[in-house]
Amino acid sequence: MTCREGGQIVETLRDGSTTVWGTVSGWEPPWRVAFSWHPGQPVEDSTQIEVSFTAAGAVTRVTLIHSGWETRPDGSTARQGYDSGWDVVLAVLSAASAAAPDRGR
Repeated sequence: MTCREGGQIVETLRDGSTTVWGTVSGWEPPWRVAFSWHPGQPVEDSTQIEVSFTAAGAVTRVTLIHSGWETRPDGSTARQGYDSGWDVVLAVLSAASAAAPDRGR
C-alpha cells in the first residue's frame, strides 16, 4: 500500500503480477485510514472501508466500518462473507501485534 491519499493497495503474487485492490481516500496516522475496496471486482463495484484507532487505557480500540454494499450487484451476498471475514482478519492482526516485540510504544 502506498501510505498517502491517492495511494493504491496492491496485491503482488509470487510470479510478480499485481492487481489493484483499492485506493486510499483518507490517511491520518496514527488515527485513521480509509480506502476503496474491490479485490477481484471491477473498480465501479468498490465498497468503502474506514479503520480508526482510539486509545483505550493500555490498549487500542480498532473500529472497522465497511460500507457501500449497494454499489455491488452481489452486495447483500458479499456482505455476509465479510461479516465473518473481518473478524478473522482482525483476530490474526491482534495476535500478531500481541506477539510482536515492544518497539517503544
